[in-house]
Amino acid sequence: MKVYDKWLQWDLGRNCNLDCDYCFDSKKEFNSEYREINIDAVMNFLRSSVYKYRIGLTGGEPFLIRNIIEFCEEVTTAGHIISINSNLLSPKLVEFERKIDPANVLFIHASYHHRELEKFNRLEKYLLHYKLLEKSGFNIYAEAVLYPGDIGVLREVEINLNNLGIKLKFAPYIGRYEGDWYPDSYSDDLLRQFNIAPEIKEHFSQKGEICNAGYSAAIVDPDGDVRVCFNYKEKLGNITEAINWNEEPLICQHKKCGCPLNKYDKELFDKFWR
Repeated sequence: MKVYDKWLQWDLGRNCNLDCDYCFDSKKEFNSEYREINIDAVMNFLRSSVYKYRIGLTGGEPFLIRNIIEFCEEVTTAGHIISINSNLLSPKLVEFERKIDPANVLFIHASYHHRELEKFNRLEKYLLHYKLLEKSGFNIYAEAVLYPGDIGVLREVEINLNNLGIKLKFAPYIGRYEGDWYPDSYSDDLLRQFNIAPEIKEHFSQKGEICNAGYSAAIVDPDGDVRVCFNYKEKLGNITEAINWNEEPLICQHKKCGCPLNKYDKELFDKFWR
């Protein structure tokens, strides 16, 4: 088990090489590399901290960052943990596999976007990178969004991917579709058909719940500013300078939460109870 004290989920930017209907972000640029990370500044902060961090890398597509491999090398060599959300289409995955120790990667969330893969004939590239990382010992899993507009084809997609040796998981869509709000509008039976516990709908209704956002977990925006979560805009510091963590967890005041930090890292959330 990989042990760490704090989790920073870093939104590295909105640039992506895909344009999915269900994406949270509105993207204006495609197929171009985004900014560079100020590695020296981030590492100075990490070295000055008494905590061991999990740094989650997401976007957009993290592997569009020009120096993403160098950043992952520096962070993991210094004893911290990374996790990654990626669509696996970047050629940089080959270099990542060669240079990064799987023991320092909590997981790789291999986002599977079947319509975009079909449109641009990229399935072979996705499979190549998935198998490469899996063979090298990375904790990798494929997950697709249970988008209401795609439900008619997702069962076939699941079967086809299973035949290729990859077990596909599903995550609920969060947002509006044809006037209905999801995940609330899924039937329990439909969720069970895709191996999703119906209780997942409760995860996104957080009002009144205790959350470790700002206490042992926080989000980081593309400029490095650290904030309590995506709903609370309170700034805690910057990942290149310092972070002033709250002294205790909060009681959520928001009815809906797209990324409940007390659910997506349950082990870290439970840690402060112990």
